[in-house]
Amino acid sequence: MRPIAWMGSAFDDLLSFPEAIRKDAGFQLHRLQAGLEAADWKPMPEIGKGVAENTASKPYGRLSNSLFSPFAGSD
Repeated sequence: MRPIAWMGSAFDDLLSFPEAIRKDAGFQLHRLQAGLEAADWKPMPEIGKGVAENTASKPYGRLSNSLFSPFAGSD
């Protein structure tokens, strides 16, 4: 499994979201840690190589954007 490096208040911000968003984000993070793609993502080459945006959305709206980048040598 790849480690997660939380930046700034990212972890606390995630904990402040509704439970459905936290569960979805946790599932997507687990997929990324396992070397799989997230279910709802788009590449963001303008930020950097290998960076992707994963969007946490539910019927009541989009609540977060998160950037993920695989670390070199973590495969």
